[in-house]
Amino acid sequence: MESDERLRWIELHVTTSLKPKVDDLKLLFGSEKSRATLLEFLTNEDKKIVYVFYHNGVLNANQDAPLKVDGKFIVFFKIQSAVKITRENINHQLYYMEWSEDFLQHFEDVTRNVFLPILSVEQPGGLSCDRLMDLLHKILSSSTIMSGKLQSMVNLPIPNIEVLSSAGHFHHRQQAVTHILETTLIGWIKQIKNALNDKPNTPMGSKANHFPMPKTEVQFWHKHLSTIQSINEQLCSPQIVSVLTTLEDRNSTYAHSFHNIKRDLAKAEHETMTIVRFLGTLEPYFTLIENGYKLHELIQVFSPMMHTLLLMWTYSKYYHGPDQINRLLQMIANLVVFKAREIVGEAFIDDPESQGFLRQSLKICAAFRGTYLDTKDKADEINTFKVEEQAELNEEQVGVTWHSSVYKNARTQRGAGLFNKTRNEHEYEENFWEDSPWPARNSPVFDVLNKYMERCNDVLELVEVSQQFKKIKFASNLDGAGEPSLNSQIVDIVNDFDDALAQFNCSVKNVLDLDKGLPFESAFFNFHSKVRDLESQFGMLVAGSLKEGWDIKAKLRLLDVFEGITTRDLIQTVLHDILSTFIEHVEKELQSTKQLFDQKMNKKTSHQHLSPVTNQILWLRSLSGRIEELYYKMTKVAPMCFDGERGWRAKDLYKDLCRKIKFTEEQTLAAWLKNFDHEVIENLNQPLLRLDDGLFHVNFDEKLKIVLREIRDMTSHDIPMKLPHDVTQKIENIDILKLQAVNTRLSAATSQFNIMEQNLLDIERNLVNHNIDRARKILTEGVTTYTWNDVHMDDFIQEAIHVVYTDNIKIVDTIKENYERICQIVNSWAESTFQYTMMDESHWPFTFEDYDARQKSIMEDIHRKMKTGCKKIVQHLQAIYEVVKISRTTPQWVAYKEFVNTKVINGLRDSILISLRYIYNSLVAQELQAGSGNTQFLQVDVSLVGSIVYFKPPVDGSLAEVSMIEYFDSWLSAILTRTDSLKELDLVEELKSCIIEDQDIQHLCEQTKAIVADTASECKPSMVPKKPLSTFSQPVVLPSATKSQISQRLLAQVSCGFLLSIKRKSKGKKRSYVHMSRNMPTKTPEEIENFRPDKKT
Repeated sequence: MESDERLRWIELHVTTSLKPKVDDLKLLFGSEKSRATLLEFLTNEDKKIVYVFYHNGVLNANQDAPLKVDGKFIVFFKIQSAVKITRENINHQLYYMEWSEDFLQHFEDVTRNVFLPILSVEQPGGLSCDRLMDLLHKILSSSTIMSGKLQSMVNLPIPNIEVLSSAGHFHHRQQAVTHILETTLIGWIKQIKNALNDKPNTPMGSKANHFPMPKTEVQFWHKHLSTIQSINEQLCSPQIVSVLTTLEDRNSTYAHSFHNIKRDLAKAEHETMTIVRFLGTLEPYFTLIENGYKLHELIQVFSPMMHTLLLMWTYSKYYHGPDQINRLLQMIANLVVFKAREIVGEAFIDDPESQGFLRQSLKICAAFRGTYLDTKDKADEINTFKVEEQAELNEEQVGVTWHSSVYKNARTQRGAGLFNKTRNEHEYEENFWEDSPWPARNSPVFDVLNKYMERCNDVLELVEVSQQFKKIKFASNLDGAGEPSLNSQIVDIVNDFDDALAQFNCSVKNVLDLDKGLPFESAFFNFHSKVRDLESQFGMLVAGSLKEGWDIKAKLRLLDVFEGITTRDLIQTVLHDILSTFIEHVEKELQSTKQLFDQKMNKKTSHQHLSPVTNQILWLRSLSGRIEELYYKMTKVAPMCFDGERGWRAKDLYKDLCRKIKFTEEQTLAAWLKNFDHEVIENLNQPLLRLDDGLFHVNFDEKLKIVLREIRDMTSHDIPMKLPHDVTQKIENIDILKLQAVNTRLSAATSQFNIMEQNLLDIERNLVNHNIDRARKILTEGVTTYTWNDVHMDDFIQEAIHVVYTDNIKIVDTIKENYERICQIVNSWAESTFQYTMMDESHWPFTFEDYDARQKSIMEDIHRKMKTGCKKIVQHLQAIYEVVKISRTTPQWVAYKEFVNTKVINGLRDSILISLRYIYNSLVAQELQAGSGNTQFLQVDVSLVGSIVYFKPPVDGSLAEVSMIEYFDSWLSAILTRTDSLKELDLVEELKSCIIEDQDIQHLCEQTKAIVADTASECKPSMVPKKPLSTFSQPVVLPSATKSQISQRLLAQVSCGFLLSIKRKSKGKKRSYVHMSRNMPTKTPEEIENFRPDKKT
């Protein structure tokens, strides 16, 4: 319980200070580790302090000071040691304090604003407040200096002015205040002097990198300038000005000496700014080198960079010194080595690409060295001239100071005599030219560069030898040597090389590591000695194999297989005697080629895919390539074969044959060039187009094609021809691709225009007649005015294509496309009407009510489709109107609109006729298809109720129910009123008049109505012979008879084409149906569709 009370006390202060979350607080006091730490602090007398802090979002308790905290933390510590904390003494024995995560700043603020004001006040008891004030200011100064060092800055510690001002009111304490201010000023002087004495060659400036780079120099001086400017800003602060003013008022000697420090600080700032400006001229080049990756880009940077460095050495007092310029040159050389090393990457001896990377690296270093040496010559010349000039002046002038400006070659007298001696000496010192020669190429300044280049050469030899032996191994694995015994011996040599290379790799881990030069040198010497022994063995094996070779080709193939290794000097020395016999074969091959050339020189070779002149030149070049290949291979694998008299004779024969082939090629080309103007210019002067039978065609004949093909072949990159300058200029003016493109474009335009004119209807031509006339006028200019070499040809082609495609083809296509869509819409009315008539026979027969409902649904669908199609027709007409751009009142547009209206009227007529034919055919046809079932599609119910006969629907319209005749009248009327669907075309009245006047439509309607009327009139049973037809619309009482008798009599008398359902209703029994129909002649579906009744039908 006692422990819990103490923990509650700690929990209360933690909660008040850190304001943790409830879960964090529970985790702190619930965790065994944190709880044990807190209890140990409370119970163990040796534990004096405990920290409670957040770290990574977790609240912790630890007896060791935290290295990093999140935000502020709280510290609990005991006032007295060897005291056990209880709940009675916890308020008196435990103190707590809050600290922020910035320890030094917090300590400085607490010391300055809390402890120093409290402890600097005079207190009874003999306590020396001046001593405490002095000690606290020293502690505060140390804290400020340390805080600045952590931030790589120079922070001048400032005393607490308020405290010192309060203490200065007492006369007996003024001496202590003056002592504190002077101590602070002395500290400032030391800090400023240390900052001004900081140079790049000090440990602070050079320890950043083992091989310092130029950016290190630039960063140092920028940092140095920032430090000086920061010190100047601090010295201008009101607190420091107050300190200096107070010390000057009290005649302190340190205050007067501090002004000298300020002058030194201003001078240092000026010098540093000058150095920074000079370095700023070189900094862009350093950046280009660091970021560059292409070889030519890096090499191009060296010359302007070294020239800028030369100017800086000439005009900068600081970098004119030998130590400074040498240090900067060393840094630049290190940068070049670093970049060259970066290009190589991780250089591996077995990597084939390492050879190219090493050569690039060496090129970069060599380019830098060459640029440096050129710049060094200029610098030495300037330095020699300045030194001699200054020595000459010193000897001639006595008592007079002459100034030789580094900016000018002229000499200017600054003063004379002893009266101006001090000023002249100062100016002489400012403008004195110090002898500062640039270091030689082997100077220690370039030690890293020289070592790196030497190492790259050694590694390059390693890589080359490794790749050559790798080729040998690959060839031996493929039996490249030709004999198994020879292959096995070569494999042994390659294995020995691999062992030597593996031993070298074990000794040297990184071949480009310059810090470990001694292991590399010894390992490389051993490896090189072993390689020479292996090359000697390999040379003896190849010599034996060449002696056994059966012909020159096999021997050359063997040498070609081991191409890389046979170029080694040691191996060529071994093979010299054997390779000398190869020259005999070369001489024979040259004689054979010469004989072939003499025999077929005047004969024409035929290759259909090439033009004649180009074909002849290619044949000559193939002969030249035949001998060049052999000659090149010999010079490559056995260059020593051409030494001696026989070798010189073969060389002469080769050169003589090459001259003859070249002369013949030149003669062939000259003959073609002689007729070039006649063949090319005349053909290009032909017109672009020709007119045949009123149609336009491109005038690009075969002769012109051959000429252009010859030019194309001769100017091809695969067949380079050396043509005269004037011919080259003429050919350059002949754009073959352009001419071919013109041919293609004009052919497409003219063919499209011809097709358009041939396919255009007269009614459509009237709409675009003005555009067609304009296009024909422009194309006619291609027949009469423009030629293939006309400079204005492009404008003509552009205009012609624009007129043909934009003003004609595009418009005509729009007219055709929209008219085609109008036709599709109109045709779809008849197609959809026909599809609606093709009803499923399995649902036949229909009652009149069902068929009436179905007919209404069909009519609604047809009306909706025709209405939608009508809107689309209006839109298509509007689209045509917009492209033709003529007035709606013009005769052309009125005629075209009547043309479209006629198409619409015919489509509506076809739709109506299909519906009428279907109804009529359904009444008169017996079968729609062969083998079908019921042939009637409508059903009339005849009900027998006792002896009474009922018809459903009624035969005539005397009853309230809709009669059979009224049904047919409504269907025919609905079909004829489809004209109302085309209201948007403003053709309703015209359509109605056309429908009324159409004989086929009227005849179908009359025939259909006649059939229905005849059928209705025949619906009279024989049992009531004298009763009129109208009486059958009411129930009829028939004499007693059997069902079969009544059915037979009705069937005999009722000869309608409908299906009769005779129903007899008996009380308490279900109705029974008897379906009867009369037979009609059978018709096929085609006959039914095309059936048009006449008056005889």
